[in-house]
Amino acid sequence: MLHPENIADKNIQNGYKRLFIALPMPNLVREYLYSNILNLNNGDKTIKYILPQNIHLTLKFLGNTSLLKINKIKEAVKLTAAGFNKFYYSFEKTIEAFPSLKEARVIFLPLKEGGGRINDIFKVLEYNLSRIKIRKEKRKFVAHITLARLKNPSSIEKEARGIVFKNDSPVLCSSIAIFESILKPQGAEYSVIEEFELK
Repeated sequence: MLHPENIADKNIQNGYKRLFIALPMPNLVREYLYSNILNLNNGDKTIKYILPQNIHLTLKFLGNTSLLKINKIKEAVKLTAAGFNKFYYSFEKTIEAFPSLKEARVIFLPLKEGGGRINDIFKVLEYNLSRIKIRKEKRKFVAHITLARLKNPSSIEKEARGIVFKNDSPVLCSSIAIFESILKPQGAEYSVIEEFELK
């Protein structure tokens, strides 16, 4: 079995990079979200919190992607970004979970305003990527910010009520970025390959 620290090197040798497309977030917002979710009283539950540098709003996970296809992906993302003006979005005050708070696996913060615009971006991105033969998602897209994951599905209904996020400062969405995800023993490390400004 490959050790995580060797996966990235092997992928590059085989002509692949592990990629995803997301909306970057300001550092202050990411730090705030991280510090607040740490207040979640997990009791005996094993929760893996998303580090602030890794918090973002995912549009599409591409997985292992041929290096030969990256330039075409860049063009698709660039074309998508060029079709939208910069806008603001805000998030709800309370957390939710997939598939539910009663059997939580992924803890996330839903969007309050701007979610419709992000859905529109996703649809255009899907179309532009489909033109270069990247499959469309089968699952319905739900704009959200992942903050933590649970090793074992658990109910966090009671704990979730104790976490409140202030949403009085809208977040500016000004770009779409292609990220590389490098798997390491301490967890995935993300780096921006290229970022494309909205109008």
